[in-house]
Amino acid sequence: MKKLVGRSDNLKNLKQGHLLGANIFIHGPKGSGKTSLVKTFESNENKSFFWIVADEKRSIDEVILAEIEIYQDKKIEYTSFESLIRQLKIHLKDFDSIVWDNFHLVPKIYQSILLEMISSPADKNHHIIISATELKNELEYLDFKTINLSNFTHSEMILFFQEFEYSYEESSLEDIYNRTSGNPYLLYLFILSDGDISSYWKKQYRSLNEQEKRFVRFLCLLN
Repeated sequence: MKKLVGRSDNLKNLKQGHLLGANIFIHGPKGSGKTSLVKTFESNENKSFFWIVADEKRSIDEVILAEIEIYQDKKIEYTSFESLIRQLKIHLKDFDSIVWDNFHLVPKIYQSILLEMISSPADKNHHIIISATELKNELEYLDFKTINLSNFTHSEMILFFQEFEYSYEESSLEDIYNRTSGNPYLLYLFILSDGDISSYWKKQYRSLNEQEKRFVRFLCLLN
């Protein structure tokens, strides 16, 4: 896991919200460190979270079903999305929280069902939602504690470099910031590639086998 830098206030807010038992909604640009924030909290506080990570290749019910089957180590009969959610709630009593990562990839109709379930007083599970976009009807879910992660400011970027002991020239800082927009993930790649992100990715791409290259090209087409 990458080092978490410049997010101490966000980490404190996450801990506070979790202690109060509030469901938590974390949003911010891609690469701003939302998932790393939650993983760091889970590790630091010795918590056990059940992760449901939405992706562009599978429907959300396929993702949930697969995670439940892995956890239970047995096949589950799928009848409806609602029954799947009921099974999820029953079998996750042993976890401190359910984390819904990449929530922005969940279709709106399923988002509504999940948010209604999460916000219900009858729901006893604790939930953390991670999304690259804000909730349009966020005011309807007042029991959520919202944490907003943004890209680093210019001064935060300098602290980021110092934390990683990365040497840089003062004259190049403005150019680096313009190239990365202060995005933590891009800054991390900048350090890994010693300032040449494009060449770094080309080198990584060349190390893949043909099947992996086809998959990367497919993902690029999706985006």
